[in-house]
This record gives sequence, C-alpha cells and structure tokens, in this order.
Amino acid sequence: MTDQNVTIPAFSGGSFSAYLAAPSTQPLAGIVLIQEVLGVNNNMRQTADDFAKAGYLVIVPDLYWRLEPDVQLDPEAILFG
Repeated sequence: MTDQNVTIPAFSGGSFSAYLAAPSTQPLAGIVLIQEVLGVNNNMRQTADDFAKAGYLVIVPDLYWRLEPDVQLDPEAILFG
C-alpha cells in the first residue's frame, strides 16, 4: 500500500490537496472519501488506509481549502481539551 498527499488543480483557479491511499495490487474500485468537518485528519487518513488495504484506491480531498487549507483537527482534543 502507498499513501501520499497530492495537489489537484481547481477549475476556477488555485489548487487543493488531497490524501491518496493506493493498494499494493490492482485496485478493485475507486472511492472518494468525504472528510469530516475536522479536516483530512488522522482519522480520515486511517479510514482511507483501511480501504486501501482492502484493495481500493481512495482519495480524501480537502473540501474547505478555500476557507482554510490543510485543517487537521483532533476530535479528542476538542472534546476533552
């Protein structure tokens, strides 16, 4: 399995990042994993990695890049301070 951050050009200008997790074999299918409001954080990357281990090619785009790029909040830090 390989994982990496990739940059995707936006149609209206600019670019945004996405986390890409690829299986070590030919992908069964592709999945676009929609991020939580907490960003493309460890939880989202781990979920993508789990799908990749099961044979899927997964991308998790940074949907809020125009507001604040690369947000990665920890839900436990928010809940338990």
